[in-house]
Amino acid sequence: MREAGERSCGDIDFPIAKSTVSHHTRTLREAGIVRTRIQGTQRLLSIREDDLEARFPGVLNAVLASYEQTEGQ
Repeated sequence: MREAGERSCGDIDFPIAKSTVSHHTRTLREAGIVRTRIQGTQRLLSIREDDLEARFPGVLNAVLASYEQTEGQ
């Protein structure tokens, strides 16, 4: 998601029910991790990188680097 910038909710392909994806994206939005921008009938999601880096320096990079490392295994 980070490389893609904004993505619509429908573009995110997870092997789980749409209702579960909706729940998790709402939780991430309420926690301040992602930003949702409405454009027409689409909801576009993006990670709030600047806000997270200001509040928790280095944490987002560490989490994403760890994820990318485990993704290749």
